[in-house]
Amino acid sequence: LITAILRSGSNANMLFYGSPGTGKTEFARSIVKEAGREAWLLQYNDGRNLRRRFEDFRTACALMPAGTGVLIVDEADGLLNTVNRFFFASGEETDKGLLNTLLDGHGKKVIWICNRTGGMEESTLRRFSYSLSFGKNTIKQRQRYWNTLVRAHRLEGLLKEAEIAKLARQYEINVGHIAYALEAWDALNGQAEEGGTPHPTAGLAGKGSLSPLDALRDILDRQQELLGKGSMAARPVHCSHDLFDPAFLNTEPGIGAMVRAVSGASVSNGAHFLFYGPPGTGKSECARHLAAVMDREFIAKRTSDIMSPYVGENERNIRDIFAEAEDAVLCLDEADSFFRDRGRAGQSWEVSFTNEFLTQMESFKGVLVCSTNFLDLLDGAVLRRFAWKVRFLSLRKEQRAELVRRYFGFEDLTGEEKQLFTAIDDLTAGDIRAVRLRYGDVCASGVAGGMDYNTRQLLLRDIVWALAEECRLRTKDSPVFAGSGKKSIGFTA
Repeated sequence: LITAILRSGSNANMLFYGSPGTGKTEFARSIVKEAGREAWLLQYNDGRNLRRRFEDFRTACALMPAGTGVLIVDEADGLLNTVNRFFFASGEETDKGLLNTLLDGHGKKVIWICNRTGGMEESTLRRFSYSLSFGKNTIKQRQRYWNTLVRAHRLEGLLKEAEIAKLARQYEINVGHIAYALEAWDALNGQAEEGGTPHPTAGLAGKGSLSPLDALRDILDRQQELLGKGSMAARPVHCSHDLFDPAFLNTEPGIGAMVRAVSGASVSNGAHFLFYGPPGTGKSECARHLAAVMDREFIAKRTSDIMSPYVGENERNIRDIFAEAEDAVLCLDEADSFFRDRGRAGQSWEVSFTNEFLTQMESFKGVLVCSTNFLDLLDGAVLRRFAWKVRFLSLRKEQRAELVRRYFGFEDLTGEEKQLFTAIDDLTAGDIRAVRLRYGDVCASGVAGGMDYNTRQLLLRDIVWALAEECRLRTKDSPVFAGSGKKSIGFTA
């Protein structure tokens, strides 16, 4: 639609707005290039008064060739946001009238770029034929940006749709970073064709130079590192979710009922789940599993993603996360921090915080999963808004030994060895995962290289005692040592 507007014969005003650093300017450049037009950039700074900015704009329009040029007005906040502009001498009304006259009479195609729209008059907003919001992107939005920018750089022959989908899912970068990466990649491909300077990472992937796709991934990895997110290449292949199996969940109702709920047609009206139970019972991983079943993006948020010291920012952040998760599965971990009982609130902002969540929940048509370890702390009105209240319990006896075997890489466990683990009450997958971090490498090397009977028994004993200790620390009353006044778990002196 944007390219069609840019290619048309009529003048137009388009507005790109959103948080700083989301790639608005780079996207504008790329979309103008894709439309076959010439981009002219006018960038304002805060040092020039408003009338001088108007003059600069008129001059740029006069110099720009008719028909082929598109003017990109960057940093236009000071020009477009006219409400309560107390620093402008002639007052708000004159300012608004002058701006609207400018928008109506320039006779060009103009893309206006700003960070905020809250100070724009309705009469000004009506003059934009198209507007595009930039914020934290979902996978689908990133994929759309990738497709647009790949076409703009004429790289369709090198980057297929399936590869674009993978990149959009793996790299959480904005449109600006995508544009920069493709420009660098395009330049490298041109050097390769002309026998120019090889890519600096040539040879690192093995024999010869990197493939074109590997070179692009290398560029993206470096961007990720610069953003403090770490490269995809440096991330461990095995994570907790790799070992997740819904067969080891112990929930009421069961996982099958939840899967049927999100797979049915009624999910179009939204589905709200409240997961509660002890830590380590798989609440967050179950939410990820539901997202995978639905083939939707999984978005997890915590209190730190929302809380702000500024008045009104909390409520706006709440609205933003629900808007971001419109086509995804939104998981709010530690929901007791979000939905604390208003009767226990000590500050007025805590009440408004919960009220805004309730309002957004009412209108949210996506899939919402909230998890908590402290059900009794939640506001009563919040509980009524969850159609699904799912209790997560510790592992059943028949699940304990088998999950230990999988996590630690044992080919098999004898009946006596299995009893050592089934005797640990209140054992959770989280306990097993924590102990695996301590003994996982030892088990992997020992099992792979062969382990004699005595060494195996010593290792099993250490694992059992470590698991029991994890339970004790979590529940305060699980058995740990034989003869300590607690129930024996199988080892006696």
